[in-house]
Amino acid sequence: MTLLTPAQAADFLQVSPRTLRQWRHQAQGPAFVKLGSATFRYALEDLKRFIEARTVTVNHDACH
Repeated sequence: MTLLTPAQAADFLQVSPRTLRQWRHQAQGPAFVKLGSATFRYALEDLKRFIEARTVTVNHDACH
């Protein structure tokens, strides 16, 4: 399992570390691993699932 720091995870998701921290506090972001009182890591697989779950496919035929 590949674990990323919050900074690395934010870079992977192309969001700011602050956004990632807010998501964590609001329980709306990707799953994370808590290794200590203030140490968090993100599994690369969870970040990929987070992106896949939010991928929208547009059906152009339905738009007309």
